[in-house]
Amino acid sequence: MKRTHNLTNRPAFFTTPGNSRMKVGIICSTCGEIEAGSDRPGLPPAVIARHFAAKGWKVYREGVSATCPKCQAAPPAPIETDDAEASLERQRAAEARRQAAIVTPGERLVAALPPKSEPTMTTTTSSTTNAIRAQATMHRLLGEHFTTDGAVGAYDEGWSDARVSNEAGLALVEVVRVREAAYGRVVDPRLAKLETALAAAQVKLTRDLGEITTMLETIREEGTKALAALTRQLAEARGLASR
Repeated sequence: MKRTHNLTNRPAFFTTPGNSRMKVGIICSTCGEIEAGSDRPGLPPAVIARHFAAKGWKVYREGVSATCPKCQAAPPAPIETDDAEASLERQRAAEARRQAAIVTPGERLVAALPPKSEPTMTTTTSSTTNAIRAQATMHRLLGEHFTTDGAVGAYDEGWSDARVSNEAGLALVEVVRVREAAYGRVVDPRLAKLETALAAAQVKLTRDLGEITTMLETIREEGTKALAALTRQLAEARGLASR
């Protein structure tokens, strides 16, 4: 299975927290208009681009740049040779809005933290530090030992939600919640092995049947020739005997 796709080289896309998981948004390269989507960050950029194209966006080179429906409908602005400073200012403003919309890995980590009651002054620093460290450990272990393919994935041999929970010092239910929201559902490796074995057996059966069919055809042709030769010899022998 392959790991999730990287949107680093797609400046038109950015990740943002959704109701229960991270989602991919898009920003207009012309005016800075932003629209949130419903795709996971792990989907291929080409798939995300098609989904936004269906909403009226023009997406270039799978997310290198994009144009919103409003800018497409607006008449082209007249070219003014003496307005270079204003054009540069618009580009700076659009880039600032894009940077403000991007969610950094640190912000994603904080967004994944469970809601807490108001801490006291004596426990604020220690509890927050321990929670962040535990969350960071969990994400590191999931990234190293959980291989995803779209919305599903599988743990490396010897790893599970329970082991990640023990090593990170987090509740099992929290590991399951974050893993399903940010990385994908678990596919039972035993089922995957059985499905692979079944496919291999089907291929082998088809190949063996083909070989048997070829062998039977060869036997039939050789037998037919042998019978024809014996029949011819018998006819010749009878002709000689009747003289």
